[in-house]
Amino acid sequence: MRMKGCLIALGVALAVVATALALVGPTLVREGRRLYAPISKMKAAGEDFEKWVREHPWEEPATPTVAEEQVTRFLGLRRELQRVTEETDSRTASFAKREKPTLRDVPAIAEGVGGLVAEELNAFRSAGMTPAEYRYLDRLIYRSWLGGLRAQGVDPAAFEVAAKEIEKAASVERDSTLAQRLRRVADETRQKKPRAPEGIPPEVHSLLLARASEIQALTESPTPLALQRRG
Repeated sequence: MRMKGCLIALGVALAVVATALALVGPTLVREGRRLYAPISKMKAAGEDFEKWVREHPWEEPATPTVAEEQVTRFLGLRRELQRVTEETDSRTASFAKREKPTLRDVPAIAEGVGGLVAEELNAFRSAGMTPAEYRYLDRLIYRSWLGGLRAQGVDPAAFEVAAKEIEKAASVERDSTLAQRLRRVADETRQKKPRAPEGIPPEVHSLLLARASEIQALTESPTPLALQRRG
């Protein structure tokens, strides 16, 4: 699905820059050319990314389906996007604590924000995943699957966590008979699985259960700029 205008929400990406401009605006005209360069780079990066997306069309499957390598790419991308967002937030917070900036600071601020936006777009390319595919997996994994389990009051990682704790106890147990029994209990615990949420095929459910801890660790990842629409 094509974004309205540029895929990246430049209004969001330039939040830091806009703050700076509000403080130094009166002298902006004299320094317009220096400010234009980094903003122009961001626009070009967005257009280049749109071109890449068009060259890698992706269609959402008619029924919920996902491959293991797809989940691996998705979680890796989500982790990288989270890192970029945290870095952006850190820079924004650092800028907010500073004294009133001068117009000379604004191009450097825009350059920094543009660099972070470029990192995000490059992350999509490195993962070989378009925003459409990412959005589909986000809905399937976090809304339909994880959300469905939580609606049942189920923690999908609970059995695996419990099994690991039992195995840990077995590893320090001096009584070999008891240790063997604990390992058997751990195996039995690991085999217990909550029922799949409505609409999730068994094979998808099993695949995602195996990655439950990793999935839950990235639950709070923010929406990437490349997925934020304008207007």
